[in-house]
Amino acid sequence: MPIDEIRTAEQVAAWFRRNGITVVAWAEEHGFEPEIVYALISGRTRGLRGRSHEAAVALGMKFTGDADVAVKKS
Repeated sequence: MPIDEIRTAEQVAAWFRRNGITVVAWAEEHGFEPEIVYALISGRTRGLRGRSHEAAVALGMKFTGDADVAVKKS
């Protein structure tokens, strides 16, 4: 899924429908548990860390961790 801008859960779900790809097929092809992808699309998780974050990045719902925040060092 090419990413130019952050996608909403609704946009990701529409992308799956438009392209005739099931969530299960995409998840397995990209090494994710389908439950994680379903949770992201339904809004049950926001993909803050771990595998859900990686899946959100792969789906275009988030940018990579480096682009998300600037860490202030003391």
